[in-house]
Amino acid sequence: MEINTKGIKLFRTILCILSIKNVILYLPYCNEFYGKDAIIPYDIYQTYIDNIGNPLLEFPFYIDGAPFVFMIMLFALSIIYMLTGNSLSGLVLWWLLLIGRIRNPWISDGSDNVIAVMLPILCLCYTKTIIKTSVINTLNIICTTYLRIALMIQVSLIYFISFTYKMQGELWQNGTALYYIMRVNEFCAIPLNITLTQNHYFVIFATYFSLFFQICFAFLIWFRQTKWIVIFLGCIFHIGIWIFLKIDNFSWIMIATYAIFVTDKEFLNINNYLLLWKTKLANLWTMYDRLIKP
Repeated sequence: MEINTKGIKLFRTILCILSIKNVILYLPYCNEFYGKDAIIPYDIYQTYIDNIGNPLLEFPFYIDGAPFVFMIMLFALSIIYMLTGNSLSGLVLWWLLLIGRIRNPWISDGSDNVIAVMLPILCLCYTKTIIKTSVINTLNIICTTYLRIALMIQVSLIYFISFTYKMQGELWQNGTALYYIMRVNEFCAIPLNITLTQNHYFVIFATYFSLFFQICFAFLIWFRQTKWIVIFLGCIFHIGIWIFLKIDNFSWIMIATYAIFVTDKEFLNINNYLLLWKTKLANLWTMYDRLIKP
């Protein structure tokens, strides 16, 4: 059995980069987002913790400087987990992200939901050999192989559940949902949104394409013959969301999940293909350089 870890490493790296990016953006406003007198009062957070009865999700944000310390901890653990892949650092990172999400859900987006369900599984994946014994290595490979499959199932379920929820809405059924979504002030990223939504055919096509892609991805990603097609469509789909709807973290975390579906052998083939084209372009440039020289 061959272990496939390159996709897991790439997904982990992008996840951590997004976490670091959030820390950099939120750090100047950490007191407004997480402090005692934040936009969501600390009492609401405390009441929620008391209701669920889990003191492990409580952080002393009421102490002066605690929000800053919290953000520095997030930054440090994101760096450590990205570079080492250490399971403990990944689990602590997940725990802190969960606390931050509970403290202020208003600054969360779809990427936080993806991370919340995938990071605990990702933390258990081993991407390097720690103890060089045949038994440990075999268990390592078996566990990581099945955990990778679990991550792939999670991604498929995200798309499938999103499709089923959308199909319950009348606007998705009649093909007009994207008209309203692209015109909401919070999501209207560029003036082109208004121009595009004035075209009836664009609205219908974009709405039904979203539904079609999500249900197709959940099933076709598992077949070698169709995997690269749905990955390509997924990149187009999420880049479109990033451009038109200003939901950047969600778009990039979903594109990052596609790396999990790519095997190490396929990564090697891609690398060899890129090197081949690099050589061809270098040869063409050499020929061009010789032709133009007197």
